[in-house]
Amino acid sequence: MKIHWFFSCHVLVGVLFVWFSIVNAQAEETVSFQGDIIAPEIKYDRERQTTFKDDVLTIEAEVTDMSGVTEVVLFYREKGDAIYTRKEMELVGSDLYRAQLSGEEVDAAVIEYYIQATDIFGNMVLKGMEFSPLTYTLRPDKSMAERVNGSGKSGKQPVAKTKESPNWLLIGGGILAAGAVAALLIQGGDKKDSGTAVITFNGFIP
Repeated sequence: MKIHWFFSCHVLVGVLFVWFSIVNAQAEETVSFQGDIIAPEIKYDRERQTTFKDDVLTIEAEVTDMSGVTEVVLFYREKGDAIYTRKEMELVGSDLYRAQLSGEEVDAAVIEYYIQATDIFGNMVLKGMEFSPLTYTLRPDKSMAERVNGSGKSGKQPVAKTKESPNWLLIGGGILAAGAVAALLIQGGDKKDSGTAVITFNGFIP
């Protein structure tokens, strides 16, 4: 009887130990899972993971997180604009996210953008920032034209206005004519019949 009771006690203790171990392990796992304060990690190589082909811009990024990624978003705008446009990046492979923009969406020479990733606990990380975005040149020719126009250079050289020199022949002729009129007026003052004075000026006037 005592042996049976002793055996039963050992079995009960063993069961309680196993149950406590399982509960403790689950509690530790729950605490560590709920205590996730680490943001996702974004791996992005602009030269390798950004392409512009057939008028379509493709941006890819690898995003990982210990608790799971819930959302990866691309924010983009034309360089110089104030407002970003939001576009969700799709999961296309193991931790690989992709966003594609058509020519209508990015009808610009240069775009500015950044990537935002969030996990299930709300931890967030950015690649690039709103006030310091990444940049990518889509159309180099258009970019150069915009820079030229923006700087006020239209490609045409301004026409310099030449200072016109005075026509000394006309000035000299005017002085002679004024002298002749004055002389006639003086002579006419000595004669009673003033008559009509005729002034003749021979000279070339261009």
